[in-house]
Amino acid sequence: MFSFIKKYAEGINGVDVFGDFGLVLFVIVFLGAVLFALKANKNYISELAHLPLNDSSKN
Repeated sequence: MFSFIKKYAEGINGVDVFGDFGLVLFVIVFLGAVLFALKANKNYISELAHLPLNDSSKN
């Protein structure tokens, strides 16, 4: 099955751009998540960590 996909993809002009785009998109999202985790307030992170167990938020 993969040989069919490979043969089909080789015939498409510019298909190599999709791999590069996927890698760049992954790196941007990953770095954004790391920067968010490093810059976030520790109290906010602690609040989020206990959110599913917090019974005071029931309506």
